Amino acid sequence: MKKGLWKIGLACLLLGTSFSVACKNKPVDGDITVYMPDGAPALAFAKLLHEDKTEDGVSYFVSNAGSIEEKVTYHDADKNADFCVLPLTQATAKVGDGETYQMVGAVTHGNLYFISKNVDVEYTKENLSTLKGKTVGVLQLGNTPGLIFKSMLLNNGIDYNDLTGENATVKGDKVNLTPIIITAGAKPAQVLSVMEGQGIDLFVMAEPAVTALQNANYKTVGNVQTLYGEEGYTQAVLVAKKTVLEEKTEWVKAFLADVKESAIWATTANKETLVSAVQSHMEVQGADSSLKGTPLTGEVVLRSGVRFESAYICKAKTEAFLQTAKRVENKTVLPNEQFYWLG
Repeated sequence: MKKGLWKIGLACLLLGTSFSVACKNKPVDGDITVYMPDGAPALAFAKLLHEDKTEDGVSYFVSNAGSIEEKVTYHDADKNADFCVLPLTQATAKVGDGETYQMVGAVTHGNLYFISKNVDVEYTKENLSTLKGKTVGVLQLGNTPGLIFKSMLLNNGIDYNDLTGENATVKGDKVNLTPIIITAGAKPAQVLSVMEGQGIDLFVMAEPAVTALQNANYKTVGNVQTLYGEEGYTQAVLVAKKTVLEEKTEWVKAFLADVKESAIWATTANKETLVSAVQSHMEVQGADSSLKGTPLTGEVVLRSGVRFESAYICKAKTEAFLQTAKRVENKTVLPNEQFYWLG
C-alpha cells in the first residue's frame, strides 16, 4: 500500500539545489512504513491515503486499534513502523524514553461527549457538580477514554467513584462511573442494546458514534474537551523512528506538512471518499473499517478532534495532561525530554 506525496518530478532534478525547498517532497529511498489505528486517527491521513500511488516509496497500513502498539515493540527493529500513531499514554509507556522513537506531533485532540435522552441540562463547568450522585456510563472506562474523563473531573475538583469493583456501591457525593463495553464494529442497534436498561443517567461516548446515536433520540449534552480546559488535551500522537528523523530530516518536515494539510482536507471530503481511502489501506485484507457505518461529515470530523499539531506546538499541553493523568492513574508514564522531536 503506497501513499502519494505530491511530487514536482524530473524538473527538480534538472533545476538543482537552488530549488531544493520546492523539491523536498520527492520520494525517499526505500520503503517508509506508516501505521495508524482504525477510526478518527486514520482520518488525519485521509488525503494521503486517497492520493496513494504505488511508486512513491511510502506504505500506509490501517490497523486494529487493539494491536497498534505491536508496531513499535518488535524485538527486530526492522519490523517496526517508521511512523506510527498511538494513544498518548500508550506511546509514553512503550517509547517514552525517546531512545528509538520520538513524538513528532498529535493527530487527534479529543472526541468525547456526554449524551442523554434527558435534554433538560447542558453540562458546563458551572453546573458539572450536579453530576454528583448520578451514574455515568463511560466508553472504555479502563482505557484512554476513562483516563481522559477522570482527568477532566479532577481538573474541575470533582471526586468520582469507580463502580468496577465487586463491592462497589453508588455514592451520593461523587460522580459514579461504570464501564460501557462495546465490541469493535458494533452497529448502532447493538450499541443501544448495551446502553439501555442499566440504570445509567447519561453516557460518555466518542464521535463519530455520538452523531449516530443522535438518530436514536440521544442528544449531546456536554463536551468533555471544553470541560477539560481551554487548551484541551492531546489524545493520539504520531511517533517516528529516530533514525528516520536523523537521516531524512528535510523529508520528514515536508511529510508532516502534508499530514497537516491532509487533516484539514478530511473536513471537506465526503463520506464515501473518506471511507474508501481508509478501507483501501486496511492491514488485514477483507476487514471492514469501523468508519463504514458512521455518519461522516465535515462537522463530525471536526468534533472527532482531527487536526495535526507539531510536537513543538502541543508539547506543553501534552505534558500538562500527562501530569493530571498521573494523578488519576499512577501507572501513567511521564516521558523523557528527548521523547519530543522539536525539529
